Amino acid sequence: MSLLLVGVFGLSGCFIHGGLSSERERETLEARRAHYQKLASEPTPDAWRAGAEWEFVTTGKDGAIAESFVVRVTDAPQDACLAGDWRKLEIVSGNTGKLRAPAYVIDGRNLHVLLSTALCDAYPMYEGELSDNGFAGTHNFTHMHGSEKHGKVSGRPVRLSP
Repeated sequence: MSLLLVGVFGLSGCFIHGGLSSERERETLEARRAHYQKLASEPTPDAWRAGAEWEFVTTGKDGAIAESFVVRVTDAPQDACLAGDWRKLEIVSGNTGKLRAPAYVIDGRNLHVLLSTALCDAYPMYEGELSDNGFAGTHNFTHMHGSEKHGKVSGRPVRLSP
């Protein structure tokens, strides 16, 4: 999970610049860490469960829809190059050109969706938080030279299992 937390807290970009350079950056990092820990201590919403189908919609920096697809949540383990308890997402429909054996890891209400487990040292990922009604987060691409934010992502359950 430690590699995952590096991406979550955006430290990879800070390493390029020689570390956290200001008190404000340190305070921002601490606030993000505290928020993550708060969400981690809360129960995972019932809508995120094996068999449920979720639609994710990503918007680019310009606000235009970049991709949209539906996946089915499973409990099946999925190998990934990142530490953590990764579980398989089954592709149901949509604009799935960038998806290669997608997976997720859940930590309370914190959700991380790895769009491709076929890559190592390059991680296209959705990171954000689940609520009772859906998901809100960012589309990030973390790699050996840092991290890039590609836009926002939202998700909603479209079919829940019995």
